[in-house]
Parts: sequence; structure tokens; C-alpha cells
Amino acid sequence: RLISYTDEMFGYDWIHNQETRDYYAERLTEVYQSIENTGEISYACSIINERILPQVEQDRAEELITSEGYKFLHYYTIYIKEEIEEVYGSCP
Repeated sequence: RLISYTDEMFGYDWIHNQETRDYYAERLTEVYQSIENTGEISYACSIINERILPQVEQDRAEELITSEGYKFLHYYTIYIKEEIEEVYGSCP
């Protein structure tokens, strides 16, 4: 769902440019495909921990996303990680 929500956030101007929106959509798609195609959580977790969450912080600091966009992206990504861990076990 968060993948489609990036389009909505872009429409609300919570994400200020298409490049930023595309970044999140692509990384979230990678997380989804990693889980669906392989059931391997280490790659999905690394995308979340090393790419998405740090980028959310950077984009907030650079004002590429609003505080609403930050909250949504940050907390929903944490929720996704927790759901992965609940189903597949702790992230490595």
C-alpha cells in the first residue's frame, strides 16, 4: 500500500518532486519483491534500514518532503519492518 500512497503524498505536495516520489516507490517495490519472490528478509531489511529510513531523514532535512510526508513515510516503513519481522523473524 505504501507504494501507492507515495503517489497520493506527491499529489498532496507532501513529497515535493517526482524524483523523490520515484525513489520511495522503487525502494518499496524492491522490498515487496524481495519478500514475495524469495521470502528472503535480509535484503528487504537492508533496504529499509540502509536506504529508506536514512533517506527519509535526509529528505526531511533538505525539505524535499513535508513533516506530514516524513511522518507517513517514516512510521509506515517502521510498521512494514515490524510486519516482516512478525511473519519472517527478526531482521539480521
